[in-house]
Amino acid sequence: MTIPHFEIRTLEHVPTTGRNVIFNVWTAPVHHVALYQSPLDTVGGNHYHPDSTEITFLVSGLYELVVQHRRLSSPPEKHIIKPGQLVIIGPNIGHALHYLEHSVMIGLSDKPKRTEEYKQNTIPLEIKLIEPMF
Repeated sequence: MTIPHFEIRTLEHVPTTGRNVIFNVWTAPVHHVALYQSPLDTVGGNHYHPDSTEITFLVSGLYELVVQHRRLSSPPEKHIIKPGQLVIIGPNIGHALHYLEHSVMIGLSDKPKRTEEYKQNTIPLEIKLIEPMF
């Protein structure tokens, strides 16, 4: 089953005449940009955002992503995310990440992630999609 408001895209780099490789990651307005560095065998997420969309671009590494829409009776979906892939996670999509390699990714959000806004818009899942490794 396809989960609404969830998408994985493999980005192609923009042809250039120089030595640079350019990926046009995102063109819509954003309110927050973060750089994540996650060690091998760590688990992140296990939450959902009721009112925001989260966009991640994997620069290096590899991780397993498990997603499940909170309001649909569909089973969780598992995906392996590779460098160069963009993941768009819309509102009410539970998500958890298990890093299979040391990974670096850029995270974007359409809502601010200051402390109070983050707490109000990041809700822990009652049933974990991926159990923490520790």
